[in-house]
Formats: sequence, structure tokens, C-alpha cells
Amino acid sequence: MEAGLSARRIDQPRPGFFAIRLVKGGPEVSARLYLPCPLDPEFCGPLDRSRHLLAEVDGADAPDRWIARIWTSGREIGAAEFHFLRDDAAWCRWHAPHEPRANPRQAIDSRRVAPVMP
Repeated sequence: MEAGLSARRIDQPRPGFFAIRLVKGGPEVSARLYLPCPLDPEFCGPLDRSRHLLAEVDGADAPDRWIARIWTSGREIGAAEFHFLRDDAAWCRWHAPHEPRANPRQAIDSRRVAPVMP
């Protein structure tokens, strides 16, 4: 277990940053579980807490069914790695669509990946 990351209880998901694979053999993408800050309907100001946990996968909101998958099979990471994975995937989609990180819903095909030159 990495420094600063605590053990997880499977039955009690809580907010955090994760890396998860969308398909077998695919690249890892960023995921997070978070509690949104809802607005007070009477005063239109933010309330201090929400009891409903939400999920974000690869920079987009995810359905509630993803919460259990992220919590049970995601690798817990820090905020810096989360932001790197999210921003790197967005960069690849725009500038390098041939990269595996641009298509995380496809398994990595080593025959199609460009070689790394020294």
C-alpha cells in the first residue's frame, strides 16, 4: 500500500481518486468518486455536504453503477496522478488519436503501437 493511502472496506465506498481499466488489456484511465456540493433551493447558496456519492470516469460523469466497480477494482492513486491521467488522455484524443490512451475502450494491440526510439 502506498504512503498516505488507507485500506478500503468494500462495503463502504468513499470519495477518492482511482485508476481503472475500462476493458481487459486496455490502458488505465482516471476515475474519481466524489460528493457534490448541492445548492440550497431557498438561498441558492452551496450546502455543506451531500450524502449521494457520484462517479467520474475518463473526464466524464459516469452512471451510479460505476461506483461499485471503481471502488472494488480501481487502483487508489493521488490527486496528481489523477490529473495527469485525465489530461494525458484528453491530449492524446486531440493530438495523437493513434495512441492507446486516446481509445481506452479498446485493448492495446502491441502490433499497432509505434515503437519507442532511443
